[in-house]
Amino acid sequence: MPELVIDADGHVLEPPDVWQRYVDPTYRGRAIRVRRGDDGRDVLEVDGRPARLTTAEMLGGFGGMGKPMEELAQACLAGRYAESAPAAAVEWRKRRRLVRLAQHYLKWKRLGEVSCRFDVLTVTVRDDGTTDLRHIRAAFDATGAV
Repeated sequence: MPELVIDADGHVLEPPDVWQRYVDPTYRGRAIRVRRGDDGRDVLEVDGRPARLTTAEMLGGFGGMGKPMEELAQACLAGRYAESAPAAAVEWRKRRRLVRLAQHYLKWKRLGEVSCRFDVLTVTVRDDGTTDLRHIRAAFDATGAV
Protein backbone atom coordinates (compact mmCIF):
# COMPACT_ATOMS: atom_id res chain seq x y z
CA MET A 1 0.00 0.00 0.00
CA PRO A 2 1.47 3.43 -0.92
CA GLU A 3 2.05 5.93 1.85
CA LEU A 4 -0.72 8.42 2.41
CA VAL A 5 0.32 11.85 3.66
CA ILE A 6 -2.20 14.23 5.15
CA ASP A 7 -1.31 17.73 6.38
CA ALA A 8 -3.52 17.83 9.45
CA ASP A 9 -2.36 20.90 11.27
CA GLY A 10 -0.02 23.82 10.93
CA HIS A 11 1.17 26.78 12.95
CA VAL A 12 3.19 29.81 12.11
CA LEU A 13 5.32 31.79 14.49
CA GLU A 14 6.33 34.80 12.45
CA PRO A 15 9.97 35.92 12.52
CA PRO A 16 10.35 38.95 14.80
CA ASP A 17 11.20 41.23 11.87
CA VAL A 18 8.57 39.97 9.40
CA TRP A 19 6.68 43.27 9.34
CA GLN A 20 9.88 45.30 8.92
CA ARG A 21 10.88 43.18 5.94
CA TYR A 22 7.57 42.93 4.11
CA VAL A 23 5.56 46.06 4.89
CA ASP A 24 5.61 48.73 2.20
CA PRO A 25 8.61 51.03 2.83
CA THR A 26 6.23 53.98 3.23
CA TYR A 27 4.77 52.42 6.38
CA ARG A 28 7.78 50.45 7.62
CA GLY A 29 8.69 52.95 10.35
CA ARG A 30 5.25 52.53 11.90
CA ALA A 31 4.99 48.76 11.45
CA ILE A 32 4.85 46.28 14.30
CA ARG A 33 8.24 44.84 15.19
CA VAL A 34 9.82 42.74 17.89
CA ARG A 35 13.23 43.92 19.04
CA ARG A 36 15.61 42.76 21.74
CA GLY A 37 15.58 45.11 24.73
CA ASP A 38 18.57 46.19 26.82
CA ASP A 39 17.67 43.52 29.39
CA GLY A 40 17.92 40.73 26.77
CA ARG A 41 14.16 40.25 26.59
CA ASP A 42 11.92 41.12 23.67
CA VAL A 43 9.83 44.25 23.25
CA LEU A 44 6.88 44.63 20.89
CA GLU A 45 6.90 48.04 19.24
CA VAL A 46 4.11 49.73 17.34
CA ASP A 47 4.76 53.01 15.55
CA GLY A 48 8.30 53.03 16.98
CA ARG A 49 7.12 52.88 20.61
CA PRO A 50 6.80 49.95 23.03
CA ALA A 51 3.30 48.51 23.08
CA ARG A 52 1.73 49.32 26.43
CA LEU A 53 -0.32 46.15 26.82
CA THR A 54 2.20 43.55 25.60
CA THR A 55 4.95 42.44 27.95
CA ALA A 56 8.12 40.42 27.34
CA GLU A 57 6.47 37.61 29.29
CA MET A 58 3.57 37.58 26.84
CA LEU A 59 5.95 37.45 23.87
CA GLY A 60 7.83 34.53 25.44
CA GLY A 61 4.48 32.85 26.06
CA PHE A 62 3.48 33.18 22.41
CA GLY A 63 6.67 31.35 21.48
CA GLY A 64 6.05 28.77 24.19
CA MET A 65 2.53 27.79 23.13
CA GLY A 66 1.94 24.06 23.29
CA LYS A 67 4.66 23.40 25.87
CA PRO A 68 3.96 21.78 29.23
CA MET A 69 3.06 24.29 31.94
CA GLU A 70 6.51 24.37 33.54
CA GLU A 71 8.26 24.95 30.20
CA LEU A 72 5.68 27.57 29.24
CA ALA A 73 6.39 29.39 32.51
CA GLN A 74 10.12 29.33 31.71
CA ALA A 75 9.45 30.67 28.21
CA CYS A 76 7.33 33.48 29.66
CA LEU A 77 10.02 34.43 32.16
CA ALA A 78 12.72 34.34 29.45
CA GLY A 79 10.66 36.86 27.48
CA ARG A 80 12.07 35.80 24.12
CA TYR A 81 9.59 35.36 21.33
CA ALA A 82 11.26 33.22 18.64
CA GLU A 83 13.72 31.37 20.90
CA SER A 84 10.84 29.98 22.95
CA ALA A 85 9.14 28.35 19.98
CA PRO A 86 8.66 24.62 20.54
CA ALA A 87 10.03 22.09 18.11
CA ALA A 88 6.73 20.23 18.22
CA ALA A 89 3.79 22.25 19.47
CA VAL A 90 1.49 19.27 19.31
CA GLU A 91 0.19 19.08 22.84
CA TRP A 92 -1.92 16.21 24.18
CA ARG A 93 -5.32 17.67 23.26
CA LYS A 94 -4.23 18.16 19.66
CA ARG A 95 -2.66 14.67 19.57
CA ARG A 96 -5.89 13.17 20.88
CA ARG A 97 -7.92 15.01 18.23
CA LEU A 98 -5.58 13.93 15.43
CA VAL A 99 -5.48 10.32 16.65
CA ARG A 100 -9.28 10.16 16.78
CA LEU A 101 -9.51 11.61 13.29
CA ALA A 102 -6.98 9.07 11.98
CA GLN A 103 -8.76 6.18 13.68
CA HIS A 104 -12.08 7.30 12.19
CA TYR A 105 -10.49 7.60 8.73
CA LEU A 106 -8.89 4.15 8.97
CA LYS A 107 -12.20 2.62 10.04
CA TRP A 108 -14.11 4.47 7.30
CA LYS A 109 -11.66 3.21 4.67
CA ARG A 110 -11.79 -0.30 6.20
CA LEU A 111 -8.02 -0.38 6.47
CA GLY A 112 -8.06 -2.53 9.59
CA GLU A 113 -4.86 -2.83 11.57
CA VAL A 114 -2.49 -0.75 9.45
CA SER A 115 0.19 1.26 11.17
CA CYS A 116 -0.38 4.99 11.27
CA ARG A 117 2.24 7.42 12.52
CA PHE A 118 2.35 11.17 12.81
CA ASP A 119 5.50 13.04 11.84
CA VAL A 120 6.09 16.64 12.84
CA LEU A 121 7.89 19.12 10.59
CA THR A 122 9.26 22.40 11.88
CA VAL A 123 10.59 25.20 9.72
CA THR A 124 12.61 27.95 11.38
CA VAL A 125 13.57 31.04 9.41
CA ARG A 126 16.72 32.60 10.82
CA ASP A 127 17.54 36.30 10.89
CA ASP A 128 19.88 35.89 7.90
CA GLY A 129 17.04 34.40 5.81
CA THR A 130 18.29 30.82 5.87
CA THR A 131 15.91 28.12 7.00
CA ASP A 132 16.22 25.13 9.24
CA LEU A 133 13.93 22.18 8.58
CA ARG A 134 13.53 19.54 11.28
CA HIS A 135 11.63 16.30 10.68
CA ILE A 136 10.56 14.46 13.83
CA ARG A 137 9.66 10.98 12.61
CA ALA A 138 7.00 9.06 14.49
CA ALA A 139 6.40 11.84 17.01
CA PHE A 140 3.29 9.82 17.97
CA ASP A 141 1.06 7.17 16.40
CA ALA A 142 -2.64 6.40 15.96
CA THR A 143 -2.75 4.36 19.16
CA GLY A 144 -2.28 7.64 21.02
CA ALA A 145 1.09 6.55 22.46
CA VAL A 146 3.71 9.27 22.49
